[in-house]
Amino acid sequence: MFLRFSSVVLVLAIAALNVACAGPSTPFGALESQVGENSESEHFSKSDQASKSNEHFLPRLQVSPDRQVLHDHMDVTVAIEDRQGFSKNAKLQVEFNGRPIKVDSQILIPPDNGRMAYVAYRGLFLRPDRQNEIKFSYKRDSRAKPVEYDLAKPDCSFSGDWPVQSLGPFKISDELRSEIESQAKQQKVNPALLFGLIAQESAFNPNAISWAKAIGLTQVTPIGDRQIAKTYPNWPRSPKVSELPSSLLKILIQSGELSEDWRLQPKLSIQGGLTLLKEMNSYWYKKEVPVLLSDGELPPAVNDLTLASYHSGALRVYEAIQEKGLSYLDHENLGEAKKYVNRVKSYCYHFANAPKRKVASR
Repeated sequence: MFLRFSSVVLVLAIAALNVACAGPSTPFGALESQVGENSESEHFSKSDQASKSNEHFLPRLQVSPDRQVLHDHMDVTVAIEDRQGFSKNAKLQVEFNGRPIKVDSQILIPPDNGRMAYVAYRGLFLRPDRQNEIKFSYKRDSRAKPVEYDLAKPDCSFSGDWPVQSLGPFKISDELRSEIESQAKQQKVNPALLFGLIAQESAFNPNAISWAKAIGLTQVTPIGDRQIAKTYPNWPRSPKVSELPSSLLKILIQSGELSEDWRLQPKLSIQGGLTLLKEMNSYWYKKEVPVLLSDGELPPAVNDLTLASYHSGALRVYEAIQEKGLSYLDHENLGEAKKYVNRVKSYCYHFANAPKRKVASR
């Protein structure tokens, strides 16, 4: 099969990522120094693609991972299947934010003139606070029609049921994993989203504490705790959290001298975090919330609103929308929230190992 790399001839070209040349930097290297009306990138437009009647003879691209990784460095492998074989002029072009990259992506010709080849890019880092539009375009030769593959951003459903296939580098107990899955399903929240939130918040460390006194697996702050207290007023709360500085609290928590607060109990931390997350999500559906954008509709990605509100508070997100509309995450007050939203969604998507996108054949 196309995706079974071990069953085909493997031709691997490692792209040079640290290209010593002038021009703006990208995760793949520098941009081409000149891009004009007659530039080669113009030949990679979708309007220049072959008709569907020739799809059977066109090359195919598969990119792994099939969506961007925004929470860590990523290794990208582009698998190319060309049934007509590879010519010496075969080329894989990379475009970043609409401009071609000046990077060596030459495809090596298989010794047996096979139909499979691979190009790899190692250690790419995509900044979660930046725009990252990535397109791969393969051309058999200068006269051939290009085959394109857009490497989309990761996405994550709020209420879907995405079983977690892998937690990557994180090692957690079966008991903790079961607790997260169980509570997510009980609250009808996507398990992969909850895993992604906890990974970003605390890296699954139940004793994590920040300078803002966000504590535990779900890093609930004192402000968040006041909101949760309306639902769970009898949960144990240590007065030391409000009395002592975060530096001293960290010492007490790590030594085990402070353990009675609910946020330090994994089961309650998960429950409290889920409660806050669901409240942030429901806030944007309340009738008393004024129309923020147009025609009474919420932004397309309500999930982004929910995660940004969990990080920075619904009021701050509300004010950013009033000023910038759909571009609210670009507001200067939500710089960290934008990173947070993209990282959580990235964890969520890749933890779940969502179904691969269809192989590009256009």
